[in-house]
Amino acid sequence: MKTFLLIAISILLTGCGNNTVEQEIITPEASPIVDPVVELPVEPEFCPDYIMTGQSNSTRDYSHFEDITGFTMQQIGVGGLTIKQLIEDFTNNDICTDNLKGILFIHGEHDALWETPVDEYLIDVEKYRLMIADVPMYLSLVGYTTNPAKDYLFDIYRDAQLNSGYSVSYTEANRFRDWGLLDDTIHFSQGGRDLIAEAFAEDIWNN
Repeated sequence: MKTFLLIAISILLTGCGNNTVEQEIITPEASPIVDPVVELPVEPEFCPDYIMTGQSNSTRDYSHFEDITGFTMQQIGVGGLTIKQLIEDFTNNDICTDNLKGILFIHGEHDALWETPVDEYLIDVEKYRLMIADVPMYLSLVGYTTNPAKDYLFDIYRDAQLNSGYSVSYTEANRFRDWGLLDDTIHFSQGGRDLIAEAFAEDIWNN
């Protein structure tokens, strides 16, 4: 009996006659078992409530605006550019405007110093606004530098901005020099920026 079982097992393992059973050796490389594909979560596109833009004074820390309003904000300004250069530099591929409620605009120093005609400047500001989105624009009027001899150039722009038809949120950046709220010859300190942020917030709430 024991001999019969051994013969039967041998036949099963080696096959009978020419019908040899070949045992396939599966290497790790040929294994049909693969690791499951793990799909990473897709980051949602950031669609801010407000966009802040302009030149260098618009590129610094205005997180106070988000803190006091609860709105989200994206800053796309570029330091040292005139309005025409902002238009040339602009690409709307960098922003999402699906939820956009308005544009916070802090600009004008370079155009004032270059003495760009104000009518031409305001036409380009409107062109720039529409390139971003057809939403309300809120302005902080151009301030002064530490050089009083240039004040008259900024005053021309302040008057033009004041009568531009946009919502003027803040008018007193020209007093930052006297209030000690400039970090250097032209850039607003954090205290000055917080005043502007609060003015933007109040203007938005009142409209």
